[in-house]
Amino acid sequence: MAEILQAYSRYGYTLVATRRALEAAMAGGRQPEQRTDLKQRSLLVRFGRRGVEQLVADHLDRGLTYTEIAEKYDVALSTVSKYIQQAKRQKAEAAV
Repeated sequence: MAEILQAYSRYGYTLVATRRALEAAMAGGRQPEQRTDLKQRSLLVRFGRRGVEQLVADHLDRGLTYTEIAEKYDVALSTVSKYIQQAKRQKAEAAV
């Protein structure tokens, strides 16, 4: 029984290693984890400081909802919330 479990364990590790090697070969030699998906990157990296300021201005100055902003910029709703709340905190701290 132990031999069967040991063989199965080796098979599982070999299968994972083979899949990773195949994915690396398909990605041109790079591991898939190294490729960054543009949607997953920080808004500062994706849009730059001006883009984030524009996103915040859409809410504070133009009155767009978080949902409308998320759809407009094709970002997650939680990301929109994060940057707008951060801007509001900074604005409040500057006023004090």
